[in-house]
Amino acid sequence: MFYTIEDSIRLSRAFRQMPCEVSEEVRGWNWNTYPLAPPSQLKLSVSDIFNGFCDSWRILYLRYIVRERLDERDIPLPLVEGSFIHRLFTEAVRYGKAILYREDVLDARSFREQFERVCKNKFDELYSDFKTIPLERAEKIFLRVWGLAAHTYSSSLDRFKLRSPYLVPDGLASTVIPLTTESPIDGSLVGLNRNIRPDAVLWPATLIELKTRQQHSDDALALTAYAIAFESEYETPQNFGVILYVRFDNDGGGFKVYERIIQISDKLRTTFIERRDRALTVLEEGIDPGQPSECSPHCPYLKVCSRDDR
Repeated sequence: MFYTIEDSIRLSRAFRQMPCEVSEEVRGWNWNTYPLAPPSQLKLSVSDIFNGFCDSWRILYLRYIVRERLDERDIPLPLVEGSFIHRLFTEAVRYGKAILYREDVLDARSFREQFERVCKNKFDELYSDFKTIPLERAEKIFLRVWGLAAHTYSSSLDRFKLRSPYLVPDGLASTVIPLTTESPIDGSLVGLNRNIRPDAVLWPATLIELKTRQQHSDDALALTAYAIAFESEYETPQNFGVILYVRFDNDGGGFKVYERIIQISDKLRTTFIERRDRALTVLEEGIDPGQPSECSPHCPYLKVCSRDDR
């Protein structure tokens, strides 16, 4: 879950063993030519298109045309818990780097002590925004994830200190913790918002998405959207990305992480284009597309969408 440089090297070797040819016409840097050029001036977030809930895009209609507001109490618990885990992941990476930028951190022991010293305050700070999660479960999730970050990055620090005791804080932080969380990408050239944010980018340029719900075909398409936007802004090829599925036990006391490597293939890119264009059409026309073929029990608009008076 908390990748190190060794993971970056391991993934690079795995990518090399998985040939992935991509047609030039669906590379992000060809944003101004068919078929990648967006058919509308409107912009969408990645979750607007690939949310794993609604295959008719009625969520778009309710959110942007009707402007339906959600009651916080109606948001399903798995979504709230997923947001909590994402925020926790981001904060653990950020705080680990903050420790490493202090020049008094000499070894793994002092790093871990500083990381664990703030446990209570960090939990209280995060939990204040997610109080619909049962307190005991939230505490267990926090301690497991925070503890894993402390262990992973204190061990990584030890390895690099053995290699060279003279690393400056900037080099040390970027080497021990080679993740950048929620790094903004300008997706406006390919019909997406100007500030879309993948969960993480692993040095040098591997996009990482964290998923806490069951696997869905939209997961790979969302990663594809980020990859195409990345190509459109930086003109750097993105042939692969990684999805990490995080699965907690029923009581929150234990969890497993499953790694899935995604080839950003022509098929995924073409499907992204088709889905993006359909979503943009729904917004342009402003016509209720109707309910999907099947409603997810985790959809935040489930109660709104099923009302008879709509």
